[in-house]
Amino acid sequence: MTNTATANVTDETITLLNEALSLQQGEQLKEAEKLYKKALTNSRHQIDVATMVAVFYQQIGRHKYVVTLLNKALRQNPHHVKAQSLLGKSLLADENYEAALKCLSSAELLSPDTTEITYNKALCLHRMTRLDDAIAAYKKVHQNIAELSYLDQLNFYHNLSDLHLSQHNRDEAIRYLEEAVAHNLATYDTLTRLAISYGESTEQGLKYIMQALSLDIDCDIAKALFARACEMGQMPPLGNENIKNILTACLSSKSVNQQSIALPWILNFFLITDKELAEDLFDIDQYQAFIDRINEFKGIDIFLDPYFLTGLSRIRPNRVNIERIFTYLRRYCLETYRDHGQLRDEETPLIAALAQQSFENEYIFTETDHERSYLEELTVQLQSKSSLSEADEQALLLYATYRPLLSLSAANELQTIPFGAEMKEVIALTISNPQQEQMLKKSIRALSLVENETSKAVKQQYEENPYPRWRTESIFKPYHTDAIAKQYQKKNKVLIAGCGTGKHILTAFHVYPNAKFTAIDISLASLSYAKRKLIEYELDKDVSLYQCDLLEVNKLKDEFDYIECCGVLHHIKEPPKGLKALVSKLRPGGRIKLALYSSTARQAILETRQFIEEQGYKPTRKDILDCRNYLTNEYISGNKRFPIHKWRDFYTLSECRDLLFHIQEHNYDLNEVEQLLDGANLRFDRFSIDTKTKAAYDEMFNAKGEKETLEDWGKFEQKHPETFAGMYQFQAYKKA
Repeated sequence: MTNTATANVTDETITLLNEALSLQQGEQLKEAEKLYKKALTNSRHQIDVATMVAVFYQQIGRHKYVVTLLNKALRQNPHHVKAQSLLGKSLLADENYEAALKCLSSAELLSPDTTEITYNKALCLHRMTRLDDAIAAYKKVHQNIAELSYLDQLNFYHNLSDLHLSQHNRDEAIRYLEEAVAHNLATYDTLTRLAISYGESTEQGLKYIMQALSLDIDCDIAKALFARACEMGQMPPLGNENIKNILTACLSSKSVNQQSIALPWILNFFLITDKELAEDLFDIDQYQAFIDRINEFKGIDIFLDPYFLTGLSRIRPNRVNIERIFTYLRRYCLETYRDHGQLRDEETPLIAALAQQSFENEYIFTETDHERSYLEELTVQLQSKSSLSEADEQALLLYATYRPLLSLSAANELQTIPFGAEMKEVIALTISNPQQEQMLKKSIRALSLVENETSKAVKQQYEENPYPRWRTESIFKPYHTDAIAKQYQKKNKVLIAGCGTGKHILTAFHVYPNAKFTAIDISLASLSYAKRKLIEYELDKDVSLYQCDLLEVNKLKDEFDYIECCGVLHHIKEPPKGLKALVSKLRPGGRIKLALYSSTARQAILETRQFIEEQGYKPTRKDILDCRNYLTNEYISGNKRFPIHKWRDFYTLSECRDLLFHIQEHNYDLNEVEQLLDGANLRFDRFSIDTKTKAAYDEMFNAKGEKETLEDWGKFEQKHPETFAGMYQFQAYKKA
């Protein structure tokens, strides 16, 4: 204590402080506190002693006491740097940012070269959303960053990179994060930030995702990033147990879009099992050849691997050859049961997984006449029973692989029978969830009648086929929002116009912190699905759902800061009229996110729709299945006129209907998009596009850091026609 005490501090007080410090270092905190308080009393709250005691209370998290103690001490000497700095730090921890900034600014004036003071001031400015001032302060800290503690250095790099990312300055974010890596400061959060900065569509992004997963495979952020990378075509090295563990972890998380890992999941399974077998099975297009090849290997038992079964129950196929394997497996189970009267007990999880698969794809798999014939017999057997029991589990599961359990007259009875875990999961998915949705319809308020004839037709489509079907979604909460104090975050009002089954709500919810959410859709069936999922994700109290035609959006009372309307406008008869209706509810300067079909990227789809019209296929279940069967057979035979391998929406009934049979659809080029925006008093801002594509755009136009233009993007699309296969997704803002 002799180095920090003043001449006014007695030897007794110095002894007390040294003993207290020794006890503190030995984790004897109660005993240390007694001596610190005694030293305070002995010194009559002399300011140097008060600061020593304040450090103790700060370290044990008693910030309110620190504030009281130092406010009293500073009355003696308001120019005491250490006391001002400590007070500012505790006020910062106590979220009293205005007072903290005042103290820290005073301390910085007294000692402008003290890095810790400037760092805490930067944190304060950051939390108060004074972002330009925060960046200036952080950059000053950077000059002497080695003076900070390890944890503060790490947080410095994270905070400054977050600020740059929030301002779309990825290069600066990468520069600081890679400096942290070079200084051995990289943690899981550093690596995930680097992955986000590089972009999941890049090799470098995937590299950092994999490094993050090696540190913590249980944290959802890296798993969600991994799924996004797979969706964007960045395939990890397959055929090893490490990837299997990562994919298994993804399958266990509801914060990961499990559909995005469809291809690596199935490929990794077969590559670990037997690469040669995988190649054979993907090429086989006859059922008997499939069975013969499986039997040559190890029999059907290869498909009883829990890893395979979990994926089968949750991931719909996104390739024709994968769908064919699932179809053959289903047929094998049905025919084995027909021939032997039962399946082996160990095969029950397989039919349970197939039942979930079939429900999720809406029973879209091809059926042979023999399958239909036996299924009719099985249906009669089940319907004729006076009561069902656990002994009927396999028969019920087999039925559920072809038809909804709800179609059985005894469906409600099934929920009372003490089945095993697999059957209970199938019942929850196929009976309980749809029944819950029917009940939830009563809780959703309709704002207006649907009177527009086109709107009525679109509504009917989505009442019959709610879109899209989903079970999980990747959740991304922007890192930079965590550093902003809640009281400084704007209480924005956000509208999701055309929310469908709620997947878009979940995606958007974490992007707008502290916001009030409203979501509308024309389809009550879609809204009830959305409501069920919001309850599942514990967001139902945070979002107001209404049934409303987009054209009647004026029925909403609020004016909105942000509107997201993705994949909706092109399905109304007069998109300009719909857009103007939306913009009328957008405050001046407010932003809108839109997603519209690209006529360039959808050329193959437009040609397929023309073929469908010429052949006379109608948007009925039978015709959709017949059409799919024709297109699939054409593809298998080698005719690639219809590139169905590229269409993720081809593999469920509702999504295939939306893709190829929609009752109303408009497609645009970027000149038409610009005209649409001009007519609605909107100014284009930027595309929501992956970093790899944005880098290619910047290189083509030497436009790094420059404002994007629709004219230039139009030229880019001419050179890269599949760029917007997933729609033009962009932001615009309302002119003042």
